Amino acid sequence: MTAPSDPLPPALRARDLPATTIQLARAVDGDADSLAWIVERLSPALRAYASYRIGRVLRQHHDPDDLVHDAWLAVLPKLRELVAGEDRRRTPVLLKYLSNTILFRIRDLARRHARGAHEPAAAAGEVPAAISGAVTRAFRREVRDELHRQLDELDERDREILLLRGIEQLSAKATATLLGLGVEATHKRYQRALARLRSRLPESIFVELDDG
Repeated sequence: MTAPSDPLPPALRARDLPATTIQLARAVDGDADSLAWIVERLSPALRAYASYRIGRVLRQHHDPDDLVHDAWLAVLPKLRELVAGEDRRRTPVLLKYLSNTILFRIRDLARRHARGAHEPAAAAGEVPAAISGAVTRAFRREVRDELHRQLDELDERDREILLLRGIEQLSAKATATLLGLGVEATHKRYQRALARLRSRLPESIFVELDDG
């Protein structure tokens, strides 16, 4: 995955910023290649998050890939307002919105399932060809399987913490409460899991996540 080489917006020139933040700035300014790059970079981790959150029962009826696709359809029209502000870290804001969109959708599907209302697969919404292609590339089997393999090799609790802290952007305290752990233990386990993913998947979004 090669980042587009067009000039940065003036507000971001000569600043030491993560690659995804830079490409988001370009995407907000209307650069289609940068937007496709963002989708391709984030989608594998979002799929792993969707797979973790959806559970075994719903997975029999709904594909995590569709959840990620629908999340992108929801975020694209709101991209400018979501990542506005020159001094904000843009990637965490975007990850939180996308993961929350996926989570809300899963909860809605769970309520429907509990009522016995099995919702048919939704028709795909309109999405630019470049974005559709980026999602397809992100879900190539070798990309998907390698990320899932690395996540599966983590301790189950470390994997939960990594996805909740890194992708859903929960605080250490909220994650600890949800999983019944101490805050300090949660923090240390997150740092350990993140360091492992960074070393083994240097091209993934995990290299840009805050380990604080």
